[in-house]
Amino acid sequence: MSEKINAFIDKVLTKIHLIKFREIIIYVIVGGLTTVVDWVVFWLLDKIIPPVPLPDLIKLITPNIIPYTIAWFAAVVFAFFANKLLVFRYGKGDNAKTFISFLISRILSLAIAIAFDIVLTSELVGICMDKYIVKLISSVFVVIFNYVVGKWIVFRKKKNEELQKTEESEKIEGEKSDE
Repeated sequence: MSEKINAFIDKVLTKIHLIKFREIIIYVIVGGLTTVVDWVVFWLLDKIIPPVPLPDLIKLITPNIIPYTIAWFAAVVFAFFANKLLVFRYGKGDNAKTFISFLISRILSLAIAIAFDIVLTSELVGICMDKYIVKLISSVFVVIFNYVVGKWIVFRKKKNEELQKTEESEKIEGEKSDE
């Protein structure tokens, strides 16, 4: 299935002469969809499910820790498969090792989001911004962080694989130019 989706994406991007920017374009789209998953789960937990009683200290530091964490986990599962199959096309390799590495990188991004929440929404610091505005601000930083870590650490490819992909892209471009 991912091969068909990737072939369609390549065809569309080649037709509009953006195949060179494929990875970034698809990452932005997948990142947007991951953000939607994160926000929808966060919203559902915030609006539909009754709040879980938390110790006063945790409520004081970060009142949104449980919805942030559950929404984050749902987004991580979605993002792993979307990034692996569509963005970085990392079909080979040890899935367990890759997922653990991805999970660790995303734990760091969760820490970034929670740090934003602590600094910008908690009574402890005294800023108390709206939690949705803070989530939007932190999302920008998290998306950039996740791309860099995903590309250069989690889904890093060997030089031979990168050369082969470049040659395939150039071949596709050449075939389209001949038409």
